[in-house]
Formats: sequence, C-alpha cells, structure tokens
Amino acid sequence: MKDTVYRATPLQRNQFRVLHVQPAPSVAYPLVARLSVESFDKDGRPSVAYEALSYTWGDASEKAVVFVDEHEVTVTRSLELALRSLRGRERAVVIWADGICINQQDLVEKSIQVPFMGRLYRKANIVRIWLGEAGAATEAAMGLVNRCAAARTEEEVWQNVVADKRGGVEGVTEMLGRRYWTRVWVFQEVRVASRATVHCGAFSAPWETFVKIDEVLDRQHARRAVGEKTPKVYELYMAFGRIVQFTHNLGQSLGTAAVAVNMTSRFQAGDPRDKLFALIGTCDIGSYLTVDYTMSVRDVYVAFARRLMEKTGRLDLLLGAGWHNPPRSKGELPSWTPDFELRDGGLLAADAYIGMMSFFNATKGTKFRLNTRLGAGAVDGILETEGFLLGSVEESVPLDHGDEGRRKGLAAFDVGRMAGRNPSGKAQMEALCEMMVFDYENVASKKDDKAQLLMGCIRDLDVSRRGALPRRRDGLLDLATLLGPDSKVLSSIVDKYNYLAGTRPEVLEEYRQKFAEAYEMLHGAPSAAFTTGTGYIGRSNRPIRTNDVVAMLFGSTIPVVLRRRDTGYAVVSGCYVSGVMFGELMDARNPRYKVQKFLLV
Repeated sequence: MKDTVYRATPLQRNQFRVLHVQPAPSVAYPLVARLSVESFDKDGRPSVAYEALSYTWGDASEKAVVFVDEHEVTVTRSLELALRSLRGRERAVVIWADGICINQQDLVEKSIQVPFMGRLYRKANIVRIWLGEAGAATEAAMGLVNRCAAARTEEEVWQNVVADKRGGVEGVTEMLGRRYWTRVWVFQEVRVASRATVHCGAFSAPWETFVKIDEVLDRQHARRAVGEKTPKVYELYMAFGRIVQFTHNLGQSLGTAAVAVNMTSRFQAGDPRDKLFALIGTCDIGSYLTVDYTMSVRDVYVAFARRLMEKTGRLDLLLGAGWHNPPRSKGELPSWTPDFELRDGGLLAADAYIGMMSFFNATKGTKFRLNTRLGAGAVDGILETEGFLLGSVEESVPLDHGDEGRRKGLAAFDVGRMAGRNPSGKAQMEALCEMMVFDYENVASKKDDKAQLLMGCIRDLDVSRRGALPRRRDGLLDLATLLGPDSKVLSSIVDKYNYLAGTRPEVLEEYRQKFAEAYEMLHGAPSAAFTTGTGYIGRSNRPIRTNDVVAMLFGSTIPVVLRRRDTGYAVVSGCYVSGVMFGELMDARNPRYKVQKFLLV
C-alpha cells in the first residue's frame, strides 16, 4: 500500500515528508504513524521541528509492518525496531526516516530527495543514532558514557574509563564494532548532525560524550598511559580508531571530493552508486556529481571521475584506478576510473602512492585540460591526456619485504649499468638508492642523511653480491670502477666511503642498517622495481611488464605506468621515478622531452 500513501503526499522540489509516530503505552503496541509534507523557507528553516533517524537497513529479507495513514507499509525489521523503541508514551515523535519518508521505488523522487539529505540531518533538532538491540553489556556501556558526560574535567573522564569494573569499557567496545559504523550513508548523517544521541535498545547516551572519550584516550595514549598495562582500555582505544572518520573534525566540511572519497573508501553501501551519492553534504562533491538513480553504476562512476578531473585539473583519481579494477558485471570500467565500490582495503590500500601525493609535485602544478573538441560524452570510456613519455620498461624485478627481499632486489640490478648518469643528471647509484628508500624529502637539510643512506646502499649492494663487485688491491671496494664517471660526481661520497671502509667499517655497517630500515619503513605493499630504456630507475606497487610505458601526465603529482591497449593506454598504477618526483624535468626544460597525447581507455 506504499503507492497509496505516497500519492496522498506528493512532493515539490523544496519539500520533504516527516513521520509522526503516535504514542503508545508500551513497545508491544502496533506502530501507528502519519506522514506530513514539510518544506524549508528561503532562510533554510524547516516548517516543522523534527528529529532524524540514522540507522542501517539490516537484512532486507526481514520485514515488519508500520501503519501509516491507515495503510500497512512494509519496512525492514531494523527500521521498525528503531521506531518502536524511540516513540513516546504520551506525545507523538516527529521524525525523518528515509525508509518511509522517501518513496524508494520512485527513482525520480529518490534522485531529488537524496541530495536533500545532508540538509535534513543538519537541520534536525537531534539525530537519533540507532545501533540495534541491546547486548549483554549495553546497560553498563551507556552507564559509563553517561558518567563521563557528567564529568567536569578530562581527568575525571579518564578515571571513569580506567577504573571501570562493571563491563562498561567492553560494552562500548562492542557497540563501536557493530555493522552500523561500516555503512557509508551513516557517515554523512553523523558528521553533519548539530546534536546526536546514541541509542542501543532501551539505553542511550550523548554522541558528543563518545567523541569526548575518544579525545581523552588519544591524549592518554600519547602519554603512554594506554597500552599493555590497560588491555581493555587499549581495545576501546583501537575500536575508536576504527571509526575515526566519524569522530574527528565533526561539523566541518571534508573539503574536496577526492579527500571524502578516500576517507570513506572502506565503507559499504547496498547500492554501489551510494558510495558517491552518500557524500553529498559532507564536501564539494555536488559540484561534480549528479544524483540520478536511472544511470548505471558504471556511468555514474565514469561521469563523476571525468567531471572531477575536468573541473579540478587534477588526475589524482588515477592512483585509485588502474590494474586492480575488477571486471564488473554491470559494465567494465575504463582503467582511469576507480571502482569506488572496492571494500578490500579501499582506495587507500589500492595504491600506496595515494597517501604520498602531497609530498611530490612532478609536473610543477601543470593541470590536466579536457579536450572539448573530441565531443566525448560524460560517460565515454576514453580520456585524452597530455604529458611526457619517460620511457618504456626494459627490466622489472620484485622488491619484497625483509632483508632477503631487499638483497634480491639489489642483486637483480646489472651493476655495470650503475656506471652511468641518470637522465635527470644525478648518478645512477644515487638514483638507485633514492628508489630503494622511496625518498620523499627534497630538502637541503637532509644532505648528510642522504649521504649516509647512499653509503649504506653501496655497502648493502656489496653484501648482496657477496663480494663479487670490483675490488682494489687492498681488498676494499673499487668505487671508481663501480661508479665509472659518476665517481667524480660523488667524489665526497667515494672518499668518505673508502676512509670508513679502511678505518671504521662498523660505521658503514650502521649506515647499511639505516638504509635497510628506511627501505622497510616505506616499503608498503610488495613492489616492483624497474629500469627504462632511457635510463630511469623507478618502482611501482603493482605488477608491471616489459614494454609498459612510464609517463608523466599533466595533472598528476607523480608519474604513472601505462600499458598499451588497442588504440590507447590502460592505467596500471602510479610510480616513483628517481629524478623527476619534485619537478626536476619541468625545471630543466629538456628539449628531448616533447608534450605528447595519451589516450587512456
């Protein structure tokens, strides 16, 4: 009977429905409610005071009935339980809940109402966060949170938590581990709320106190008060860490769409399109995204990616696309469009370089420009980009974790090729070292550290080749032969290395250990090191092949690996290429490199 209910309450563009849940003397009474149509005035004020419900739909096969305007309306069991628990005994509760207030079967209405949701939660008198039915420790948990709400100082909050003997700490930890915190829609609902209360069964506590406890635990952890000696508190601290997106910088816009997409990449949605639609209201994504449930998942993702790149001039999204995009039954995505539905680690885990973008500026801010002459539609699968071809992959070797992985990687390089200059002008041995430790600091103050790492790399290379490198008559490493002409460029390094090798070999061993630690610290996922036919040395966190292309595309802060496909190129991954990461190629204006077009497919 939903159609009858919605026909009686049609909506104009600035209108929304609210549910008036009638009071009942006990939770056992049937749920009875009515719908009314409301609106916002020109100043954004709602025509009625209302609450908003934040919940998860739960198992879609578990249904229940609510009587709305004298008609039976079937809803999910989760929604029915929430409304039953929240209704008053004497007065009606006026509340907005998407499962009833939006006609979910009307795709046009849904497309209009969804962009409204950020405002609906922001303007609600209070947002009711419904976690589901109470567990064995829920009463103790809410009791602990409410005691912390009454605390006057941070120290009182800490003492309430650390001295808890009633199971409250374990209860809060359990609540923070519920499915609710994995859903992308509730992320928006909680973040924009001006005031919120957490409900679990018949128990409740202010959401702001949960946030306060999280802040206190953060500071206590920094003081080393949270750890092995307080295992239950440490588990609570870790539980808050898993929902950090909900608790930090509340009430503030997330800024750019790219930030919001990365922040929520681990969250889930029943409809893959909602991985994007649910972010409207939290950031500027509405400038690049049209909510339209008549579009396919593939077309929504492609249109958003193209529009974001076009309007910002940035190709950051490429780093979340590429090789790992799985085939989709709903239509294969172009290699330059991320699969925003990814759940296994999300976009942040998809390419380690996403988290490193801010350190690099390979193209010196040169932006991507959409070629409007192509007349490509918003969902077309081709993206025309421009940039420099750095070269084709000539050799690729694995770089794995640990001493053995590092040494195998070093041993795989042809030492003879180290005796030459990198296209960037630096010594090849220096480029090799930078690649191995993923050097992201382009500052003069680190000169001594870099010298030590380079000597450590040379020493590690010697160890990995088991003494097979050229040696002088006195048995020391023959750096002049190893480095060739570069030995003059690195004369200070050569002199220092030879001095230490002859007088203080233990210092070289310290440098080797420092190099090994730097390699391991920023190693990330199993990597592949590569050389190009043009002499560049780099690494990628994705499997790469001989003849893959390494390019520097305008709009991307780091180079990318591309693979030839049909008439264009498929994106494989971002990559690190020594000698270009900080804009060196743009500064040099080398006539050898001419701007080329790259058609991404």
